[in-house]
Amino acid sequence: MGDSFADILSDLMRERNMQQADLVRLTGISKGAISSYLSGEYVPKQNNTYKIAQALNVDVGDLLQWGAKKRRQLVRSYTINKTVEILEQLNNDGQEVVYKQAELVKASGKYDRPEAIELVTEAQALYTLGTAAAGSGFYNEDYIENYRLIMTTEIPEHDFTLDVEGNSMFPAILDGDVVFVRKEFDRIDNKIYVLDIDGETVVKRVVFKTDKIILKSDNPEWDDREVTGFELERTRIEGRVVGWETPER
Repeated sequence: MGDSFADILSDLMRERNMQQADLVRLTGISKGAISSYLSGEYVPKQNNTYKIAQALNVDVGDLLQWGAKKRRQLVRSYTINKTVEILEQLNNDGQEVVYKQAELVKASGKYDRPEAIELVTEAQALYTLGTAAAGSGFYNEDYIENYRLIMTTEIPEHDFTLDVEGNSMFPAILDGDVVFVRKEFDRIDNKIYVLDIDGETVVKRVVFKTDKIILKSDNPEWDDREVTGFELERTRIEGRVVGWETPER
């Protein structure tokens, strides 16, 4: 069970014994578009995401992160169930020993869950994207509101957040990380920016020249890319990356 939109959509449809034709009929979305979502070729725009969620009778947040949540529930249930199973095999004295040990573990504070801060992408930019590519880039026309649990309290001041796909910024930014973006357009060389290049959204270090910009990858396996001419005219800075974190898996 994966966490991509295509995996989540397929799993939810399978749970409901729903065929592609059923989803087309219930949402009014074209068969071609539904096929592209199921294949992972495209992620739906916000309007279509809401239509699909309504057809599947789930919240949009559940639709976007159902796989991860379901897997965490299964892991939690397995652990609890196995613990209960063992307890049931013990007499009263044995159960008391386990309980006392659990109290000691809790009192130590060593195993407490860290404070989790729930982040939501905010529609505060010109438009807010759900995903940005730290790779070759991809096309995106609308924002996807998404939720992530970030296991830290050190959140930098930012205007919006993006999920990152790709490893071109490894080892700094990893595939699946969340980047915090501030709407700054100061053009400082070698800082990490989010750029829209004729509809292609990328996260890269940037060197600014008079007649071109150079997109630099931290990952040595990735080549730098020069943006010039017509492509440069169609390039827009969305903001500067001011921090990043790995969300709870």
